[in-house]
Amino acid sequence: MHDIAHYSATAGNPPLFQQRHQSDHLSAMINRPAKVCLAVVKRTANGPALLAFRHPLAGHQLIKGGISRGEAISAAARRELFEESGVVGPPQFMNLGSAKIGTYDQVWTFLGCSGNGLPHKWVWRTRDDHGHQYSFFWQPLKVPLNHDWHSDFHAAHHAIQAGLACSSTGRLARARASRGPATS
Repeated sequence: MHDIAHYSATAGNPPLFQQRHQSDHLSAMINRPAKVCLAVVKRTANGPALLAFRHPLAGHQLIKGGISRGEAISAAARRELFEESGVVGPPQFMNLGSAKIGTYDQVWTFLGCSGNGLPHKWVWRTRDDHGHQYSFFWQPLKVPLNHDWHSDFHAAHHAIQAGLACSSTGRLARARASRGPATS
């Protein structure tokens, strides 16, 4: 994972949407990510936890937002992270995959980074979204979300868990391969 506090970067960004042929236009627009959702993960005494916040009108949420036309997914992630939390994001994020979320099957792309070094909790007043005040906390990754969360975030939580599990499995396999065959 990439440390926000140290701005270390090792993994690449997800590919940008590109329209190649006119015939691909409709298919590409349907599958183009509409939202980016961040999995800012911090190690805690109770295991890994996701950065989350209490929206004063809409319950508990993860950081997510729209991707503007022509905007790189990583740029949208960095913008949303700052707008919603005041945190300046890392130069790169770990791609955790995409999933269709919600009633309209919007494609959400999930990007991960480390939140180690961030406070246990804080409050941020947004400059957009009517200047709401968000209260940030760390949601244990392995604890199921309760009724305080919108159903879209339940689906996002599952997608993030799967993306992190695949990412961890891939890193473990690469580490084992770099050590060579096991000896007895």
